Amino acid sequence: MPVDDHPLKRAPFRVKVTVPDPMEAIMSGVGGVTTSTGGRTTFEWDIPEPTAPYLVALAIGDFESTESTGPDGLP
Repeated sequence: MPVDDHPLKRAPFRVKVTVPDPMEAIMSGVGGVTTSTGGRTTFEWDIPEPTAPYLVALAIGDFESTESTGPDGLP
């Protein structure tokens, strides 16, 4: 992803990634809408706080994902 990769150059991020089924995509940030159509799944995330680009992480692979709640109620 093309960015000005300097720790002081922070920005909010909204990322959409489309992968072939049955692949999964995971990313730092808050997960949003996930849609599937035509053998492909699109995942969407937001990082609303201005963030240095090097902190944005994305992985695509054959994952099994689960969701849980932490001790302070955060997902």
